[in-house]
Amino acid sequence: MAKKKEEAKVKISLSIIDIQETAFKYNIEYDYSKLSKDVLGLELNGNLNPNVNDNILGVKTSLSYVDIRDKTILVELAILIKFSISNLSKLIEIKNDALEVMDDNFVLSLFNISIGTLRGVLYSRLKGTPLEDYPLPAIPADSLNEFFLKAPTKKITPQK
Repeated sequence: MAKKKEEAKVKISLSIIDIQETAFKYNIEYDYSKLSKDVLGLELNGNLNPNVNDNILGVKTSLSYVDIRDKTILVELAILIKFSISNLSKLIEIKNDALEVMDDNFVLSLFNISIGTLRGVLYSRLKGTPLEDYPLPAIPADSLNEFFLKAPTKKITPQK
């Protein structure tokens, strides 16, 4: 996402209109007796899917827990949260199939909401498994900024 600043603050109203778990996989064949925090890796991904005409922004967040020794995927989880946001067109723009963000802090707040939701769903899904003692850790804000806002602009397909 490219960074673009706008001079005036935009007044918005925000509400969550839908939360969906879009993917869940748990590796039942892995030998969890050899797992420790030292070898557990985390992969986190996020995407925005705007429908500017209807003022709806989908935030998809996914994670994988991976054994870093051999890159074995232990668990994968993805959620999609749809937000209704007034004045969405003043916060993001779509140019040449690329998404431009006008307010980085606002988008980071949405990713924070999504990651918090992901954390809760993951906790619920891993209860009673060998991974229940490995909740999604807190992710520093500067890491979110680096990942979600400094990453190359992704092609998107706007909803009709």
